[in-house]
Formats: sequence, C-alpha cells, structure tokens
Amino acid sequence: MLPEGLAGEELAGYQSIVLCNLDSWPAERIAELERFVDRGGGLGIFLGDRVSLDAYEELLYRGGEGLLPCRLGRRLEAPSEDDAPAVAPPGEDHALTNVFRGENNPFLRRVRARVRMTCELHAERDPTTVAVLRFDDPARTPFVLEKPFGRGRVVLFNTTADLAWSSWPRDASYPITAQETTRLLAPPAAAGRNLRCGEPIARGINPARFWPTARLAVPGESAPRALHAEPREGSDALWFQFGDTRRAGVYALALETQTDQTEEEYFAVNPDPSEGDLRRADPSHVKAGLEGVEVDFVQPGEEGELLTITDGAQTELWRAFLMALAIILLVEQALAWRAARHRPTPVAAEVS
Repeated sequence: MLPEGLAGEELAGYQSIVLCNLDSWPAERIAELERFVDRGGGLGIFLGDRVSLDAYEELLYRGGEGLLPCRLGRRLEAPSEDDAPAVAPPGEDHALTNVFRGENNPFLRRVRARVRMTCELHAERDPTTVAVLRFDDPARTPFVLEKPFGRGRVVLFNTTADLAWSSWPRDASYPITAQETTRLLAPPAAAGRNLRCGEPIARGINPARFWPTARLAVPGESAPRALHAEPREGSDALWFQFGDTRRAGVYALALETQTDQTEEEYFAVNPDPSEGDLRRADPSHVKAGLEGVEVDFVQPGEEGELLTITDGAQTELWRAFLMALAIILLVEQALAWRAARHRPTPVAAEVS
C-alpha cells in the first residue's frame, strides 16, 4: 500500500502491519497505530532512504514512549559489499535467530549490510527493547530489534526490505525470517481465528460500524448460514456465535458495514491433533470417550490368534490359500514343460 492510501484505511482489519521504507506515518493517526499494537497487533519496520529521521524520532520514538524500539541514530555506510559487516552469531534462542544459529552457519557470512543505522540502545529509555541479532562490526550494531508494546510487539530491521542496503533479500535466510516474523507478529491479533473442530466461532462487532446480520460459509455446504449478533454480558460489542464446527476447513464470515460494503474474515478450523496420536489407547480412556455406549474389551490369550478370540469356530485360512497357490503354480509349470517336449506329427507333402 502506498503512503497516501493510509488516510482512510481501517487498521482493525489487519493482524500485523509492516512499514517498508515509509517516510513517515501520518501524524494524525499515530494514536490509532499505537492502539492497534497495544491491543495485540504486530508492527514490523524496515528502513530505507525515504525514511525521515526527524519524523520517526518525533512521532514513533517519542523519547522511548512510542512504538520505535530505539533511536535510529546516524547512518553508517561501507565502501563496498566486501567491506560491509556480516551478521554475528546470535547469543540467545529466538524465533528470528534460528536460521542463523551456529558459529559456522553459512548464512552469517552471506548476509552483509552496506548501509545501516547506529540504532544505539539507551538503558533508561529502552529498557524493554532487545537486540535479537547484531552485526559483527566493532560496535556490535543491532540488526534486528524487538520491543513489546501493550499486548503487541514491534520488530525493527536495521536494513531495507529490498537490496538497496544489504544483500539479505537474495539470500535463502530472508524468506525464512520473513515467515517467522509473520508468525511472531500475527498470533496475538489472530487469537480466535485458528480453532479446533468443536470450538465455537465468536466475532465481536462494533454496532456503529457493522450491521448485526452476517453470512457464514461452512465447508461442504452450498448455501451460507445466516447469523445474528447478540449482546454479551460485560461487553459493549455485539457478538456473532457459531458452534457447529464439526467439519474441518476454512469458514468465511461476511460482515456488512453501515456503508453497504462487505468485509470477509476467515476462520481456520483444524482437526484435533490428538486424532493422529498413535500411542496405545488405555481402555479407561476409550470408555470415557464413549460414555453411554456399551463397549466390551476382549483380550487375546498368550497363544491366541486374532480370529480365534471371536465367536464360532473360525480359523485362519491364509496357510490353506498359500498351499493351493503353490499347487497351482506347480501344475502350471508341469503343463508348460509337457507342451515344450511335444513334437508335431509330420505332414506328407502333396504331389500333383
């Protein structure tokens, strides 16, 4: 999205927001962005030549009270990529450092930053900010920084999202880190969107923005279900509730705004992971799951066969079938040998 498109964008519809070389977030919407992160949203920030250092200092950092994990500081630039610092081995385990683990990790040498900011951490102003990754330059300049903000978090990358400042985007570690960043930023905001079969779908709406009616597309059903939002004790919002989530798949909820626009939201309903548990089931657990159903457990004897523990005088037949197959193969071989040994009777030639 271009910067001019931020003016009327509704932030609540997103799970995470990533700023890539954005000159400045609109000053009139800084409070809204802070509320978005404070309520559980994720914010990622990539730098670049368009970034206004003064605007980031004034609006996003605000002396350590804002969203920016630290002051950007001054620009550092290497003469060439060969002179640029690589990534230093990470010190602690983190979702964004797994791909760089190990002293001999090849990704550490291949990622080099020609341009970077000093990003100096201040003990008093930035007490909750953590440098997840650093460069191996003498100053150990922070490369990736993380800051919690309310129920959300902010991740600052001291480079660009493209090749303008570093070689990182053409390295295999880049898409891996991007995927882990998405997982890191999105889950708090996506709470309630990933469910297990049987868990109800619940979505609160602002009645001043949405109509209290919605349609829910259920996997395997041709027609959507009609839902109606109801009030809930202790909440100012109206709530849509749907409990028939026995079928796994993606459920699409279509909300109607007061301006006659349709907004779709998706809920992933997954099978219970315990269904794939291959451990031996305990009879007591099986009975607990089948409460109200009469179940008899039959245990074979020490020398019992599977078929002999059932009713009747049944026996295993595989040996008889195997013997019959062997006899058939022997007869076939004998007939083939006899046919090969038989010579045809000579036919007298006719003389006219």
